[in-house]
Amino acid sequence: MRAAPPPPPVQAVFGRLAELTGWELEPATVRRGDRARLTLFWKALDASDDGYRVFVHLDTPDGNQRVTADHDPAQGTLPTQVWRRGDQIRDPVSFQVPLSVKGSELNVWVGWYDGDVRVPIADAGGLRRDGEDRLLLGTIPVR
Repeated sequence: MRAAPPPPPVQAVFGRLAELTGWELEPATVRRGDRARLTLFWKALDASDDGYRVFVHLDTPDGNQRVTADHDPAQGTLPTQVWRRGDQIRDPVSFQVPLSVKGSELNVWVGWYDGDVRVPIADAGGLRRDGEDRLLLGTIPVR
């Protein structure tokens, strides 16, 4: 079996907080019931006094089902309050694809929030955004 090529570099900017510079998914195709790991690569743009969280939404294309993987950056070891401009943050998050997921793919959306407020996308880096400050990374095949 051949490994999927790595996703292209990303240069998406979330407010004055962070730039998404890349991401990886293992495995590249997921099976219902299995766990997968998404690793996001961030560059800190500025220091922050607020504790922002990352959201990951894995939506079916029709939008009727969603897997969520909200988390603190770097598994909670590097909260945004300790970031310094230029810091590089490796941010892995695991998720399980429910057996009940219908369809053959999941759209991967990411963003940042603090409480009920999402960080606006200042530059989508050529990727699609949905008007709700979510950035579409790509689509994961589901078997």
